Formats: sequence, C-alpha cells, structure tokens
Amino acid sequence: MKQKNILKKMIYASAFCISFQASAVDLRFSGTLIIPNCVVNNNTDISIVFPSMEIQRVSTIASPGTNAVTQAITLNCPYSVGTPYVLIGGTVMTGQAAPSNILATNQTALGIALYQGTGIDANRRLLLGAGGGVGYAATNGMTGTGSNRTFTLTAAPVTSDYTRLAAGTFTASASIAIIYQ
Repeated sequence: MKQKNILKKMIYASAFCISFQASAVDLRFSGTLIIPNCVVNNNTDISIVFPSMEIQRVSTIASPGTNAVTQAITLNCPYSVGTPYVLIGGTVMTGQAAPSNILATNQTALGIALYQGTGIDANRRLLLGAGGGVGYAATNGMTGTGSNRTFTLTAAPVTSDYTRLAAGTFTASASIAIIYQ
C-alpha cells in the first residue's frame, strides 16, 4: 500500500510538471548601427563673400586663382574613424562635365571653382555630387583631432567667357555634409 501511495504521488507530480512545462522560444535581437554626419559650422549657414572684381579680371576655368577666398569650417564629428568624405550638393556650371568642381551661379558664364584646403590645385578639386554615395574623400584641408575638426576649402570665381558676364552681384548656393567612413 505504501508503494501504491508513492507511485500515485509520483504520477501526480509528473502530471503536474508536464502540465506546467512551457515550450521554449528563441529570442532575437536586432538594431541598426549608423555613422552620424559631422555637425558643420554648428548647423549655421556659411556665407563666403568675394571682393569686388573687374569683369575682365575674373579667372578662366582653365586658369583659376584670381580673387580666391579660403574658408575654414568648424566641424563636430562624433565619429571620426576612417576617411572623411565631403558631399557638396549644388548645380554644376553649364558646359562642365560631371564630376566637376565648378558650381553654377545665377550668371550663365560664371561659376565658383571649389578646392580642398588652401590655394588652387587641380589635384585637390572639391567635386560636387554624391560620388560613391557619401561624397568624395577629403584628401586635403582636414585638420584637428577627436571630434573637433576643421575643414578648409578655397573658392574662386571662374568664367567660361568674360564677355558674357554682366556687371552686378552674383550668387550661388550649395550644401555641405561631411561624414567619416
């Protein structure tokens, strides 16, 4: 009888365990890692103003340099590992093949040639557009360490034909984004 009671208790205990046994499920975790853009100029617009210049003294596209202005731009780059890429969004000057470093202005025969770093150097053109998706590698003009960086660019008015220029003001606009990859 004692064995019978023990057997009954074991059967009840087994049934109790089986009835509360849960099936196992997998846990899956996912997320997205991103590389943030650098904060350019504390998210404040940048104005580059050229000195007044005589029409006939505007540099040609083939030989830019006169009236060039150099601009240092402050950056806060939360992620600064790898290569910095600069994306300049804007319209390429009419008649220039892409990729080009010549930004269109409101005057058809006038553009703004952009260069990385200080000075005019055909090997350091600052090209417009996305390139491989995030812009073009900054090979010159980037200084600083950690998250505090500075990117320097040089801009020069250029013309395809100074006889087609009109006296008066000119304007151009572009956007700039910088990211490390």
